[in-house]
Parts: sequence; structure tokens; C-alpha cells
Amino acid sequence: MTEKKSPVPDFSTWKLIRRQSIFLTPGKTVFDERELAEDDGAQPFWCGYFCKYSDPTGNAVGREYDLFGHGLVFKCWGLTQEEYYSGYAVLRGKDWEYFPRKTHIVGIVASMLYHKQKPISVPLCKVRVLLRDTEREILSITVQRDLLALPPINPHTTT
Repeated sequence: MTEKKSPVPDFSTWKLIRRQSIFLTPGKTVFDERELAEDDGAQPFWCGYFCKYSDPTGNAVGREYDLFGHGLVFKCWGLTQEEYYSGYAVLRGKDWEYFPRKTHIVGIVASMLYHKQKPISVPLCKVRVLLRDTEREILSITVQRDLLALPPINPHTTT
């Protein structure tokens, strides 16, 4: 019996295009992508890293996400001439679970922590998988941040 090949690509054989940090800016719904800096993890709105890859033929691109430096948790990939990625994968235990774009919506959602009605940090992110036709959530993976590693609240900037 032959083993079915996983549709999830192994990016270790692909060319790394760039590695950047992702931040959530208060009031925005998309992540900001920034050049890496040594103190990124100490920044209150830092959410992790992503790497962008190109396959050896140059016909496909992919991304993988490491939230809060805990390790890879989410991948997406597709053909370079397509507007959207065609496949998604979420790490479940030791294995990647594949979700095709035709039937699923997969994304990262960040939660904001507030102090006196002002945003002060991002304490967690979720990788959410929804069925495309009903938008019903079928999987949610929560990655929490170590809030003790953040600098203390400055009372002069949060009042």
C-alpha cells in the first residue's frame, strides 16, 4: 500500500525570500510587516514572525508564521500568478492539517489588551479555520504571549 503524499509543502527545500516581524497596530485589522529588530519581542504589539518563500521553480510562493516565538503554527501557499493562496495548513500536535482554499477560510486573529480604555499589548493570537460556505468555525488554535516578558505599563502614557 502506498502512502498518500501530504499536500503541505516542506519549505526547507524552498528559497527564503524574507523574514519579518508582524505587529498589530491599534485600530487596524491587518498586521504590519516590519524588518526584524533585536527588541521586537519586547514590543507590546509584536505578534511574531513570518517567513516568505519561493519554490525552486519560481512558480509558487508560501508563508509560514511563528506566533510570539513559540514555533511554527500556520502555513499558506499558492501559485505566483494567482491572487490568493490555494492551501492552508495548521500545526496540530506534530502534524500539519491541510485545508484547501476552495472550502475553507484560515487566518490569524489577534486580541488587544486594554488599560483605562487604551490598547497596551497583544496577549494572544488565534489561528481560526472556518468553512467557506457557512463561515462556521471548525478549528481555533490559541497561542498566548508571555506577558511577564513585556516592559511595565508607563503610567504617563496610559492615563
